[in-house]
Amino acid sequence: MEPFIADFLLNNKIPRAVRYTVLAAIVGFIVFICFYFGIGNKSLIGEIICCAIGILMIIMGAFAAIKIHKN
Repeated sequence: MEPFIADFLLNNKIPRAVRYTVLAAIVGFIVFICFYFGIGNKSLIGEIICCAIGILMIIMGAFAAIKIHKN
C-alpha cells in the first residue's frame, strides 16, 4: 500500500492541491489517532510515546510536503 501512496504523491500529472489534500488527510488521521490514544492512556510512558509519535508524524508530513513542492 505504501508504494502506491508514494507514487500517487510524487506523480506530476496529479494537481498539487489534490496531493497536498491527500497528504494532509493521511498525516492528520495518523496524528489524531496518536494524540487520541496518548491522551486517553493511563500510563505516563504511554502518553509520552504516543505524543512523540504524533509529533514525529507532523515532522514527516512537513518533509513530505516539501518533497511534493519540489516535485
